[in-house]
Amino acid sequence: MLCQKCFGSSSAVHRFFQKLVKVNVFKDLFDDQVRQYDEIHGLSLDKQSIDCGHRKSPLSKDKSGNSPVDRRKMGTKISVIAQKHGVILGLAIGGSNQPDHELF
Repeated sequence: MLCQKCFGSSSAVHRFFQKLVKVNVFKDLFDDQVRQYDEIHGLSLDKQSIDCGHRKSPLSKDKSGNSPVDRRKMGTKISVIAQKHGVILGLAIGGSNQPDHELF
């Protein structure tokens, strides 16, 4: 729960968050961290793996897709790509019916 005296209303915080997403603040931070990790430790990119999890989301029918693993119920897919030692290289969220290669 956010402290309204500190941050304002939750809708104001969410609007600010959306602005940060729109200008790629989080993507740029993540990319910088991956680059720093590669410089310090080195990334082993010869082998990578992708995994995903499906979540039901019955209230967001227009923004999520039918889940192919749950009798076509509406849902969201959360996918992760990692290198062979488990270092996360990317995270993506989309409709349950989207193939992983389209999310990355």
